[in-house]
Amino acid sequence: EPVCHTNKPVVTWSALTGTRTLSSRHQQSDSGEREEHSAMAPSPLALKRRREAEKPPIVGTLSKSSSEKEKKKSSESKFLNFIYMIVGFLWYTVTGLWRKPTDDQLDAKIILTRGHYTPKEFVVKVQRTEQAFGTNPPEKVTNQDRTFRGELRNVGQQEVYETLEQTIKAEGIQGSKAYFLATRLGYDTIAIDPDQMIPHQNW
Repeated sequence: EPVCHTNKPVVTWSALTGTRTLSSRHQQSDSGEREEHSAMAPSPLALKRRREAEKPPIVGTLSKSSSEKEKKKSSESKFLNFIYMIVGFLWYTVTGLWRKPTDDQLDAKIILTRGHYTPKEFVVKVQRTEQAFGTNPPEKVTNQDRTFRGELRNVGQQEVYETLEQTIKAEGIQGSKAYFLATRLGYDTIAIDPDQMIPHQNW
């Protein structure tokens, strides 16, 4: 069989079949190229991981679950506040039947925004307020842990309102607030001695 030696792939002629075949060197080159191509192609697992990494993060589900948790906490807090209010109302309605202010105290009815259970005696902060119109704005009354808070108004209780107003202006902190020892007489009623301020308070 005649063999041609050139720089191109070696071709061998077969006299019996009349066909030609590539030399083994060219076949090895082709197989090497196929192996290199298969080695460079990423595996299906790598493609799957790449697709998952390229997916945008799911934010809607997390924000929805967090908002549901916040709503649940808020509803539970409202329910507990309602229970505390009922317990405080029943307790102080009964005890208020025999509790009276002393000779040095003035009783004050508070328009409550919160009236939970408190000790019999506790410190309250009375703060003057300003308003753009009218006179005698309500005074803000609250204890330190804010379980008892509301407003002291002038209507029907001028004596305690004006006495506290004058004391706060003359001796209070910057003429705007002062702290007093209060006795709980009922659910929304306390007794205060305006002449006895509690010093060294900052809340």
